[in-house]
Amino acid sequence: MTFNEQWPSLGARFSVAHVGRVASLRLELMKKQLISFVAGIILGGAAIILYLVAAGKLWAPAPEEVSVQTADTHTHVPDADYPMPAPAPPSNFATNSATLAQGSPAPPTTETAKASDSLGTQSVPIQYLPPALQQALQQYQKTDDLDARKSLLNDVVSTADDDTSKQEAVQVLGKMFQGENSVELKLEILEDLVLISHPSTIVPLVDAIDPSQPTEVRVTAAQALGSLGDKRAIPFLEQALSDPDPEVQQAARDALDTLRPE
Repeated sequence: MTFNEQWPSLGARFSVAHVGRVASLRLELMKKQLISFVAGIILGGAAIILYLVAAGKLWAPAPEEVSVQTADTHTHVPDADYPMPAPAPPSNFATNSATLAQGSPAPPTTETAKASDSLGTQSVPIQYLPPALQQALQQYQKTDDLDARKSLLNDVVSTADDDTSKQEAVQVLGKMFQGENSVELKLEILEDLVLISHPSTIVPLVDAIDPSQPTEVRVTAAQALGSLGDKRAIPFLEQALSDPDPEVQQAARDALDTLRPE
């Protein structure tokens, strides 16, 4: 076969191969363009998501729901003009009958002592007392142990070494007396008050002759007022002459005889 006869066959094969190669190149180019397009979309979407997250507009935590329980169907919302009152602090004293029977501190009375007003004495606010006395008073009010309270009484008495500290100790002992239910410890407190012998001692002693106190306590308080020699106690002892218990009346008469001898 001559060259001229072979030429059409070679040309046909060359054309087919060229067309196939061009098609292959175009296909590869389209794939690369498609991949670039998809990658662009993904990157663009990721950038948008990051921007929204940074701006806080996407996936922001939902606010917590606060449920308000009220006794009725109305919810009271306090404002600046009508603030809600602070809750009352819990009492540190035992209040059940079983605890009181064991001689633990009794609940404090709602009546304040009137003796300090009529006697012209001034008390120091509890928060201004020395920390040691504040702590002793708090522990005394919290404990039900009789021996522990006796020890705390001794601690308070041991701090009374000058006029100021004596007045502070008398005030704390008076607070302890008001909250005490044990007759034994009430009598011990009265003895400690006489031992300190400060002008302010008359205040808790006058409170101790109140008819609400046990008979033995009232008798001891009247005797203590007589031994102190403070004539400011005279009107209170005169009131004790009408005490329902004859023993208290006699103790008051004896104290008055001491304070105003003929």
